[in-house]
Amino acid sequence: MEHRELDVGRLLATIWQLTKENIGAVLLTGGILVALGMIVDIYFFEEWWADFTYTISQFVIGYILSRRLAIATGLMEEPSSTGFGEYFGLSVIFGIGTTLAGLLLLIPGILLTVKWMLAFPALFDDNKGLSGTEPLSESWELTRGPTFWRLLAAYLVSLLLVGVTFLAYWNLPFEENAAYYGILAAGQVALAGSVIYTILLGYASYLELRDDSAEAAEVFA
Repeated sequence: MEHRELDVGRLLATIWQLTKENIGAVLLTGGILVALGMIVDIYFFEEWWADFTYTISQFVIGYILSRRLAIATGLMEEPSSTGFGEYFGLSVIFGIGTTLAGLLLLIPGILLTVKWMLAFPALFDDNKGLSGTEPLSESWELTRGPTFWRLLAAYLVSLLLVGVTFLAYWNLPFEENAAYYGILAAGQVALAGSVIYTILLGYASYLELRDDSAEAAEVFA
């Protein structure tokens, strides 16, 4: 496989272009994530089933946005053999792997997330026809060398947003007043932003690094 280096400036431009061309889907995804998060936090904070339902909802929402981006960038055409089952299975493997790595130390979990970040667009790439754990191997190969560190630097934006979420929850007032709900909403917005940015970053990086990236550039011409 020909190895390509990641250009950070071009990567950020591609993220911005993807956002503009899919602004409706991006805003809708963010709005749904924030609304669901607020409902769980306010009404079902200590209910395990609510957290479980919210997690499954994230899978579904992530699948819809990922599929939308795959179609918009020409990676996938309708109808496609890649459905929710394949996405869900890959998400479970991704989640278990990064969680176990994170339990050892925080840093390994972050590093593995970056190494596997391109697996989802690779899964939806009809030209590749990958299945099972093959998208993870593809992502691992594409993020070799200096590319990994540049992608990690770009991923820091997502980590910063997660940090804002933790800070918001840490500083929640005891009394449920306007400030309480405002801080809670800010935390949920930051968390939704982190999820969406990570998805966009994965797609933008994949478009820059895949073997036929020159052809992919025509999508944004």
